[in-house]
Amino acid sequence: MADQVQEVKEKTDIVQVIGEHVELKRSGRNFKGLCPFHGEKTPSFMVSQALQIYKCFGCGRGGDVFTFLEEHEGMDFPEALKFLAGRAGIKLVYEGAHVNTENQQIIELNDFAARLYHYILIKHDLGKHALEYVRKTRKLTNETIVTFQIGYAPELTNTLVKQLKKHGISTKLAEHAGLIYTGRGGETDRFRGRVIFPIYDSRGNTVALGGRILPEISDKGYAKYINSPETPVYHKSEILFGLHLAKGEIRREKTAIIVEGEMDMISSFQAGIKNVVAIKGTALTPEHVKILSRYTDTLVLALDSDFAGDNAAVRSIRLAQDEGMIIKVARMGSFKDPDEFAQNDPEGYKAALADADDIWQFLIDVSFAKHDAETGMGKAALSREVIPVLANIQDRIVQAHYMQTVSSRLGVSIEDVMAQLKNSDADDKRTHPRNVTPEVSGNQARSRRDLLEEQMIAMAIQSSPEFLPLDIDGQIQEKALVRILAALRGGGRNYDMASFVAALPDELKEIAAKLSLIELDEEAPSEEDLLAVVREYRKYVVRNHLNGLAQQISKAQSERDHKKVKELEREITRTTEELSLLEGKN
Repeated sequence: MADQVQEVKEKTDIVQVIGEHVELKRSGRNFKGLCPFHGEKTPSFMVSQALQIYKCFGCGRGGDVFTFLEEHEGMDFPEALKFLAGRAGIKLVYEGAHVNTENQQIIELNDFAARLYHYILIKHDLGKHALEYVRKTRKLTNETIVTFQIGYAPELTNTLVKQLKKHGISTKLAEHAGLIYTGRGGETDRFRGRVIFPIYDSRGNTVALGGRILPEISDKGYAKYINSPETPVYHKSEILFGLHLAKGEIRREKTAIIVEGEMDMISSFQAGIKNVVAIKGTALTPEHVKILSRYTDTLVLALDSDFAGDNAAVRSIRLAQDEGMIIKVARMGSFKDPDEFAQNDPEGYKAALADADDIWQFLIDVSFAKHDAETGMGKAALSREVIPVLANIQDRIVQAHYMQTVSSRLGVSIEDVMAQLKNSDADDKRTHPRNVTPEVSGNQARSRRDLLEEQMIAMAIQSSPEFLPLDIDGQIQEKALVRILAALRGGGRNYDMASFVAALPDELKEIAAKLSLIELDEEAPSEEDLLAVVREYRKYVVRNHLNGLAQQISKAQSERDHKKVKELEREITRTTEELSLLEGKN
């Protein structure tokens, strides 16, 4: 197995894997982008194709392709290994009995149920009436039905239970996964009588099921919609329905369309709008925003206008904007939802998405549509709703624009709006004091010498060590860098960065790997570039030496040690000449 782990690693390009989640741009030998682990506006996340590692110089996260999938995608190591092996076309051979993790077992159970229900819908007599409903009433094509693996769970109580037992699959685990439950009649299928929508994570794993009751049995007291309960692999606040199909198009279009339910997403997709995902029974969450930010910085909400009154949704929008996301809202016109819009007027739907309003304009318009701006009561209600919207706008120019809009529509002065906004902000600060971040201790600051030493060794590692003058070796102070430089000197002319780092002792590998990812001023540092940094380093060392000599001569003068003074003066003269020569070469 150890050999196969290495084989998977060797056949995996970390830039390709991370590039599916982070927009990477070439930077010299490496690639850089915005860190997916913390919010940043200036890229500090570096990926080395040569060493197959990544490092964020902002938050400190780093590792190899397995680490990335574990930390970014929430996989454990066996899941990451299986995923990458599948990509590389490698069949894993396990030593001894291979025991699936519980997460993997739940995924496989969900997949089993989804495939059974899909088979029943498209090929079994039990699914004929459901298939007619899906095709004629919901207007879904055969291609769409197959793409989304839509199924049907018969109204019978134990269709799935029987199949699980027939295949020797644990019904206890199926109950834990929310596929069945135990009631007075024994073990019973949870989703019976429903059209089934398998729910996948971004990697295409079947993490849950969703079910919609058929209209002809809706009067029997069944809930209209049900989903799998929360499990170790399914967390509603983190799942975006259809992302496994849409993520590539979202990246290409640089926009994600957000709808509310499965049919909204499926009908949009069928109408040719492929960059669409659905939130399920919850507001847009911070987790959703974080996931989507991996693929785009623009979100278009195609939701019921009721979301405008949802404080959690507005908070998520504020969070998204704080992360640099652009939020827009598409208006549904006379249609009740995207499903109806896409089915009846697909071109009009596409136009509505293209003409989506700025989120703040939409929220203000919704409030004005509900209240009469001509009456005192209406103005009071509008003030209560609109002022918090204005307060949430972080960009002061944009905020000023909408303050002017609100003042005009209310028929009051902009000064009145500003005063009300200030009162609201003061109340918010009294009830929600902001945390104060302590300043970083000055003891953590690094000297220019440290930085220049690091830059020199980084350039030598990333280009070629032979350009580094030999007389520098005795001047480097940092012990780890001294050892790395010594190893560089012994590398010979056939230098290869990956081989060099791999051959270092373990305690030096991480330091050398970090240096290999430092972004340099030049994309391909030449001998001249390296020597320019060496010259800066020498000037720093010489100036530092001059400062030390000045202190020594002052002490010698106070002690009336004339011989020492003369020696120091000669040394100062020599060192000053050396500095002049160095500065003359700039």
